[in-house]
Amino acid sequence: AARDPLPAARCKAIWWFGDEEDKGVGTAAFDALTVGLRDVDARVRAAAAQGLRFSDPAAIEPLLVALRDTDADVRSNVVIALKDFDLPVPSIFEALISVFHHDLDLEVRENALHALAYLDATQAVDVLRSAARA
Repeated sequence: AARDPLPAARCKAIWWFGDEEDKGVGTAAFDALTVGLRDVDARVRAAAAQGLRFSDPAAIEPLLVALRDTDADVRSNVVIALKDFDLPVPSIFEALISVFHHDLDLEVRENALHALAYLDATQAVDVLRSAARA
């Protein structure tokens, strides 16, 4: 179903894989979700990003790439997924700060600030101070 020609069917399959990944099912679910990040349909990409929350840290790099997605819902889900890794990874901080300063969608920017605050409140305050001076 993850290769179905109908976007709704692919989206449903990706949601299922996300549930399975949450249960720690493993490689097949993880692989399907990372491939889903590159689907032509934004709903599938957004579902894949959500499905990668709490998964293997190997998902961080594909999620960072997905932050450049053209769809705001995808980028928003990617930001939330990165937050949910709850890891002090410098590339995550750098990406979230960049999203906060440069994303054109207000919700995505708000989610990035929330993620920064969750991961490191001090860094979030510094980002806000910097933005207030600009």
